[in-house]
Formats: sequence, C-alpha cells, structure tokens
Amino acid sequence: EHVAVVSMAHPGIDADQTVVIDGGVLRAIGPAGTVPVPPGATVIDGRGRFAMPGLVDMHTHTNLSDSHYILDLANGVTSVREMDGHPFLLRQRAEARANRLLIPNLYVAGKILASKPLSWYATVVTTPEAARAAIRDQKAAGYEFVKVHNVVLPEVYDAICDEARAQGLDVVGHIPHDIPIARAIACPQRTLEHFKGY
Repeated sequence: EHVAVVSMAHPGIDADQTVVIDGGVLRAIGPAGTVPVPPGATVIDGRGRFAMPGLVDMHTHTNLSDSHYILDLANGVTSVREMDGHPFLLRQRAEARANRLLIPNLYVAGKILASKPLSWYATVVTTPEAARAAIRDQKAAGYEFVKVHNVVLPEVYDAICDEARAQGLDVVGHIPHDIPIARAIACPQRTLEHFKGY
C-alpha cells in the first residue's frame, strides 16, 4: 500500500498506489484507498518505495558461471534470455519454475547453430538435413528457440527457418553474413542480434 508505481502504460510514476498480488498473479493496481485489500492479506507499507515490472536481460551467455543470477535479481532483473543453451540451463530453468532455485526465470535457446566450428559452444550444421535434425533434437530437449550465428550457409539457413517453423520455434540471433536482412525478416527471424557485418 502507498507505493509509487513505475508503469509501462505511460511515462512517469503513479504515486500512492495499492498493488494486490494473489498467488503470484497481479490482481489489481490503483490509487490507495480505492483498491480493496483482501482479508488476511500480508500488507507491506510502500511509503518511500517504488514498485515496477521486472526487467529482462534479453541476451546472456551463461557458459562458465551462473553467479550473476543473484546480482540480476538484486537489480530487478527477473527474467533472462539465455542465447546458447546447455542441458544444465534447462535443469536450472525447471528448478526455478518449481520454486526450488532462486534465480531469474530463464528462457533458453538451443545450442548455437553455425556452419563453422565455434569451439565447444556451438553445433556445426553444414547441410540442411543436419540443421533439421539439430532443431528437432533441440525441440525434444525443451529449448524454447533456435539461435543462429554469423556463418550459416544460405541453404542451411533456409532449412533452419523451415524446420523451426515446423517445430513451433522462433529463430533468433545473428544475421548470418551471407543472408540479406530482407531474407532474415522473411524467415521470419524473430530477433536480429548485433548486426555484425552490416
């Protein structure tokens, strides 16, 4: 009660608000005194405090250490989009969603797809068939989207777009150097990261 709310609905701050959360779901926001507080609710005095939606880090690579997750939470980052998937990230995502691990909510891409080796952190796909198989494996494992890198052969890129669509997965990541921007948009590649080479 009596909290200043940073709204995404309009610029500025809504002062002296009541925010009702029930079962982890936002149920109501409005001027203090006009929004009923359910009986038995835990009431937090929000005077001098601010409430805002959680921030999202849209491009992370947690390959060696996940120590930054607690810092994310401390700074209001409640969701993280992991751009190079590994099985341990899927396990952490499940633990967090079951309220057994205190980290941001994770959205996890499959392992990066590239047509040239990128050390240990990418899957090399040099044929359309290999790309399709990799995407089917990523879908079966539970990854949420497909990440492409700088070097992907055009015929492999087309297969990635087609198979990702068939599997209900978005394509995200770099625009491969041999792919025009219009072709990436037509894929449709959901996000265009970095614009390296353009």
